[in-house]
Amino acid sequence: MTDSVLALDDVHRTHGTGPQAVQALRGVTLTVRPGELVAIMGPSGSGKSTLLNLAGGLDRPTSGEVRVEGASLGTLSHRELSRVRRRTIGYVFQDFNLLPSLTAAENVSLPLELDGVSIRAARRAAIASLSEVGLADLAGRFPDEMSGGQQQRVAIARALVGERRLVLADEPTGALDSQTGEAVLRVLRERVDAGAAGLLVTHEARHAGWADRVIFLRDGVIIDSSGPLGSADDLLERAS
Repeated sequence: MTDSVLALDDVHRTHGTGPQAVQALRGVTLTVRPGELVAIMGPSGSGKSTLLNLAGGLDRPTSGEVRVEGASLGTLSHRELSRVRRRTIGYVFQDFNLLPSLTAAENVSLPLELDGVSIRAARRAAIASLSEVGLADLAGRFPDEMSGGQQQRVAIARALVGERRLVLADEPTGALDSQTGEAVLRVLRERVDAGAAGLLVTHEARHAGWADRVIFLRDGVIIDSSGPLGSADDLLERAS
């Protein structure tokens, strides 16, 4: 059996303490292997974004273990965790998280440059990644000179740049029209087919249809898991 890129083992995440404590995740166990795209669906507040934050090393579990490429994220130092996020994990945020003082190409190349790649090589990789999402001609523009949809595609290009083994996407098509959204999902699918592992949070059945497997969360618990999807109507009924 192929080793997993991402593994969550009995993961719990509680926010706050005492009477105000909120259990965002309760005993989640999940693996994502190379070449596999897994969609996460569920109502608002079900724990989808918390799961993604734990997978990306942006948060730590209250209990349980999160492993990326065999490394237990909870045991890594801050420096080691930053290195894993730069080299291995690509994260597409809902709110883009682009640096306003950097051009599109500079935003995309930044993770590579921080990891010691030469500026010339990093920019070359950034242009290639921007080309994947149809934005090579906007490489020199700043975020405030682009539409929301264009900014989202820059964020996706940044998540895909280099040799990322794990791509995490939190509603990556939220700011895009349907045609551009489909194109972005195709890019994500191609990267996964080339050997990466992908985790996609989405509310839309047609977007989950790009996945190999769909996980349904409710109240921090996996309530269902399916293989290749049937009809969109069936999926929506199960996710409601």
